[in-house]
Amino acid sequence: MHGRIARNTFQSETTQLAANLNAFFSRTCGLAVGKYFVGNFVLNALHRSEALHQAAHGRILWGVNRTHAILLHKTRLTESSLIVTWLSASHGRLKTVAKGALRPKSRLAGVLDSLQMCEIRFSPARSGELHGLKEAILVDPFVNLRTDYHRLSLAAYAVELIERATEPEFPVPELMDLLQRLLRFLDANAASARALRHFESELVRLLGVAQPGVSAEESLGQLLRRLPANRGELLSRLSVL
Repeated sequence: MHGRIARNTFQSETTQLAANLNAFFSRTCGLAVGKYFVGNFVLNALHRSEALHQAAHGRILWGVNRTHAILLHKTRLTESSLIVTWLSASHGRLKTVAKGALRPKSRLAGVLDSLQMCEIRFSPARSGELHGLKEAILVDPFVNLRTDYHRLSLAAYAVELIERATEPEFPVPELMDLLQRLLRFLDANAASARALRHFESELVRLLGVAQPGVSAEESLGQLLRRLPANRGELLSRLSVL
């Protein structure tokens, strides 16, 4: 009982600290840095300290988690295995190891393509950030998106922004919804400069960095230090469509 009260008190104090940090940077930098940035490391520390507390008392369950996630990208780990990066509403941006995914008879063959929505099952890593992917079931492949170069380019640009704007394994339900809405739009509609700018505007709003009289492009540039290098070329191509 006392341990629960102490943790609740710590959570309240940590949340207040995150808010105070946000207010401080707003006053000194003229920028509302938002809940996904300055306060993130504080809240992540809370989540990790709770996990450590449970582990110390023998109550942590190293089971299997299930969630819907969008595949952001993948890289080869071994001749037969992949490291797959996902975005999930409940688990944020997370990495999983897909063992044997490149084998011809793998159950994951044909499922692990970028920009697909899957239902995944993974076992949490006991240490580090590479979790074990147990299963991936295709939910929405966004087939039409893959037939057009401009649609793919805009989707890839959005993924790069989200990857740079998120902390690992921090829940981001609003950003997950934003990316999912963009992929559904591009699955049914042509890419456009208007769609790119709308995505940027929504992103800065959800990150809490929107500023009156300041464009989303400028706000993102301030926040991320620099925008993806291909933005100018992509915007030019989309503007003439």
